[in-house]
Parts: sequence; structure tokens; C-alpha cells
Amino acid sequence: MAENNLLFYKGFPLVKEGKQIFYGSMGDPVVARLTISATEACHDVEVPTRIKVQLMPLDGDVKKMKKGDCYGLREAIDMAYDWLCAALFE
Repeated sequence: MAENNLLFYKGFPLVKEGKQIFYGSMGDPVVARLTISATEACHDVEVPTRIKVQLMPLDGDVKKMKKGDCYGLREAIDMAYDWLCAALFE
């Protein structure tokens, strides 16, 4: 049996690929894409400072798409969480 090594935040999976983080389930109608556009070195670790957040509908409905910019990973993930909840549960 394959192990599930996904990282979850507030009930949604996070998957990182390069400078992009996908937040949400691909089985849902929308998913959030966070794109790291700038980083800073902090104690020999690159920390994301500017992140572009996009709510992408998987059904192709462009009216549901949202875009925003955040300064810091926590702010970006919290924005993506709010958008996902609004799109999925309201």
C-alpha cells in the first residue's frame, strides 16, 4: 500500500513543485496556486517574501478566478484558504 506523504493545512493538501505551491484537492472544482516571486535569505534558508495567489477553477469557468499578491507565506496561505472555503462551501 502506498503511503500518503502529503502535507495538510486546515484540511486541504499542500503540494510544492519548484516555486509553485498548489493548495486544495484536485477533486474539488477549484484549487489555489501560490507562486513564489521573491525570497530573502534568513539564517542560510531562503524564505518566501512575495507570493502571487490565484484561485483557479478546474472546470474552466474564468468568472470564478481570483488573483492577489501577498507579502509572506502565512498571509498567502490564509488568503488561499479563505478563497477556497468561500468557493467550495458558500
